[in-house]
Amino acid sequence: MKKWYLFFLTMILAACYDDEGNYDYKELNDVTIEGILDNDWYNKFTYVDTLRIKPELALGGSEEHLKFEWRLVPLHASYNRDSIPSEVQMQGYIIGNGKNLEYPLKEPAGDYLGFFWVTDTLTKVSYKKDFFVRLRTAVTDGWMLLCEDKGKARLDMVSHLSATEDMVSRDIWSDCDFEFGKPYKLTYNFTQQKSSRLLWCEAGTFDLDKEKLQPKEGSNLIYQFGENVEEVKVAGGGLSWCTDPAREMIITEAGDFYLRSALDISLGEVFLILKRID
Repeated sequence: MKKWYLFFLTMILAACYDDEGNYDYKELNDVTIEGILDNDWYNKFTYVDTLRIKPELALGGSEEHLKFEWRLVPLHASYNRDSIPSEVQMQGYIIGNGKNLEYPLKEPAGDYLGFFWVTDTLTKVSYKKDFFVRLRTAVTDGWMLLCEDKGKARLDMVSHLSATEDMVSRDIWSDCDFEFGKPYKLTYNFTQQKSSRLLWCEAGTFDLDKEKLQPKEGSNLIYQFGENVEEVKVAGGGLSWCTDPAREMIITEAGDFYLRSALDISLGEVFLILKRID
């Protein structure tokens, strides 16, 4: 019985082999992707640099039937945010559809995971290469220099490009549309909820934008007080933090002591005066 079964199976295989003219065969070509840095970061300045990558493809046939896609995803992206379908969110991370990438960077400073997808439209097989991008602004790392220029506040910055190279940016606030007056000091505030760089000057106390260190009229701390304070000037080290219960505290130049619940800041909690320090 086993002999007949083996003979029958052999006949079927032979028939399939001999009858190759009745089938359409497609060659499956593996694609090897080179020319993309995958063991280090692409270090770039956002709003300044262009990400240029020219991959090299090794394959057995033509590239005409290949489709390309580049994506740049925040390394700690929160998927399905605001109830957006994940496939829609991923579409928002596409930065190119050509073989070579030339993309002017405009994402916020931070770390990103990049993907280069090559899809064979005939076989529907996809190949992927990962890479990493670290974006900084000209004011992400370095020394902040608060100056007085003709009676007005001016900020310069010495940024660290590498271990041996620095970049000097002068008069960062030259495009601001309002006057600060005389500069007093820069202070730094760190809490569990946020970190802030504060400019204390003649016009008030301003929270500096993290990306560009730009102050805005709406970032004046005066708008974070419950009372109609005409002008708030931070004294001493600026904002302070305490626990049990969590409170954010501030002492003004006038000697007024304010505090607010740190847990409710995101809900719009404002500073309320506690007492005046004589």
